[in-house]
Amino acid sequence: MISVVIITKNEARVIKECIKSALCLTDDIIVLDSGSTDDTIEIATKAGAKVFSNNWLGFGPQKNLANTYSKYDWILSLDADERPNQLMISTLKDLELINDSIYCFKLVDHFSDRPIRYSELRPKWKKRLFNKNYVQWDEREVHEQLVFSNSTKLIKCEGLINHFSYTQFSEFEDKISSYAKLGAAEMQKQNRTLNIIKRIFNPSFRFFRSYIMYAGFLEGSLGYQISRTLAEGLRIKYRHYDKLMSKK
Repeated sequence: MISVVIITKNEARVIKECIKSALCLTDDIIVLDSGSTDDTIEIATKAGAKVFSNNWLGFGPQKNLANTYSKYDWILSLDADERPNQLMISTLKDLELINDSIYCFKLVDHFSDRPIRYSELRPKWKKRLFNKNYVQWDEREVHEQLVFSNSTKLIKCEGLINHFSYTQFSEFEDKISSYAKLGAAEMQKQNRTLNIIKRIFNPSFRFFRSYIMYAGFLEGSLGYQISRTLAEGLRIKYRHYDKLMSKK
């Protein structure tokens, strides 16, 4: 058996559908909330999740804490705006789970109901199903990664995680800006340096990579907007880093 684990803050718009899809997989759905001011907790509870609350610790630590509430050792980690499709649900029901393994699924970003096939937001493999006794999240506040041994097998599985994060483009811009500031704080925490070459080259290269190398131009004007916003996210990150360093 697996547990589905979700961390939330102000996810009233999407949490019900996420839990509804998760109920096809398990009787143990864990929601760890970090101060929602909307109806997230009430909706999640009524939908059938076990809801807990804790102050925000950063993405990695928050997910590790959430895993401690699970009934089962196997964790399927989902965001509140994600939903496994029917093929993924069927795959999960038939899997023979091997302890020292991580199971990966393709994640497809959507703007409203439009799936993104190109640009930096193209479908990507994500490590999402693991045994919590063998695998944990790292302690990073943003862009957290799973920590596992060299002997751990990564197994790619059929099915998709559909990611319904953005109903309008401004939500994507806000998310990129928020992650940029968290990334700047992480840079400061790690005492990383930022030279003039990185400041000038990295944002331009990120646009080029997303729009040209990852064929974002095939998404039309949306691909251009996505690529431009991602490049601007790096500029925001660097400006915020400078502000943090000036206060030291």
